[in-house]
Amino acid sequence: MLGSMAPTHRATADPALTRHVPSTMRAAVITRHGGPDVIEVRDVAVPRPGPTDVLVRVSAARDHREPLNAEMSRAQAARPAQ
Repeated sequence: MLGSMAPTHRATADPALTRHVPSTMRAAVITRHGGPDVIEVRDVAVPRPGPTDVLVRVSAARDHREPLNAEMSRAQAARPAQ
């Protein structure tokens, strides 16, 4: 049986490691239902990790629209005719 997952000590951020963390970042934000056209790129506050969290810097990312487009096509085809 596994024990408690709670940390046994309180971690604190090393100031040397957090010195170069910017206050804002670029993020892909979805605020409403829809296709890829509802994705907006915005400047948002960088989240501050808690004592048991890590903050990972992502320098590049890519979306894969083909699977999304295929899924949306299947969903539209499955709708009953009106």
